Amino acid sequence: MNDVRTMISAYEQRLGVTICVHDYAGALHAVVPSDRIYHDRNPFCRSEKALNDIRCSAFDLRRLQNEITRFPDGGCKRCHAGFLELFIPLHRYGRIEGMLFAGIFLPKNDTHIPLVLSEAVRRSVRSGDRSGIPRIDERMMHEHLAVLSLLAAHIESAAAVTADDAPVNRRQMIDRFIETKYNRDPSLDDLCRTLGLNPSRTSEVIRTLYAKTFPELINARRLQHARHLLAETALPVHFVAAQCGYENTEYFFRIFKKQFRMTPLAWRGKRTGKKSG
Repeated sequence: MNDVRTMISAYEQRLGVTICVHDYAGALHAVVPSDRIYHDRNPFCRSEKALNDIRCSAFDLRRLQNEITRFPDGGCKRCHAGFLELFIPLHRYGRIEGMLFAGIFLPKNDTHIPLVLSEAVRRSVRSGDRSGIPRIDERMMHEHLAVLSLLAAHIESAAAVTADDAPVNRRQMIDRFIETKYNRDPSLDDLCRTLGLNPSRTSEVIRTLYAKTFPELINARRLQHARHLLAETALPVHFVAAQCGYENTEYFFRIFKKQFRMTPLAWRGKRTGKKSG
């Protein structure tokens, strides 16, 4: 974690902005310092959130998440206060599990900046003097995104399982296999090769350790992750399904309802205190 903290600080000094990370799946807290997880480190953003926190949160936690599949390489967005912010999705084991943000900026000399998301700008009475906010043009934006992609890659690597975490018994080997592959349609044969066992023996080991079959084990982990994403993010249900390894959203609805006796939308509403649509 200290290594990631040092790198974030170095990038902040280099770009003259603040950097934070949104952790969608709870997997990034282990490597990203807690003071970099929250999206209120910039004084201008704190001022805006004190004025209208609902609008700020809705942009990052709902609109951006709902359109996340459009921006696999990140981009630049503009909030209602007119501030620009760069963002890059963070991946782990082929899944988007968070977002890296860097900002805030203002356009340089009113030049055009290619925005992937933009809110209607409304003048804020609490923004104060903006002279200290760095300004960027299109060229600088692309340069900053290229630099930030290196930081994102480092965070992704730190969040992945390292050689130091090598499993020491079969249960740990199976847990590692499930965690890294549950959204990639793994087969029993894949696990057999990992364990060095034949299919019959592998199935027996799984039943002994987990009291489940291999498909049940995969599905349980998928649904566990799905419930977390539904409760903790505003990611659209079709994206949640894909993140968890379900290519068919209708099938995801059926299997989720069969397991929990409610639809994914009803689960989200129950956990967030909102009625499902």
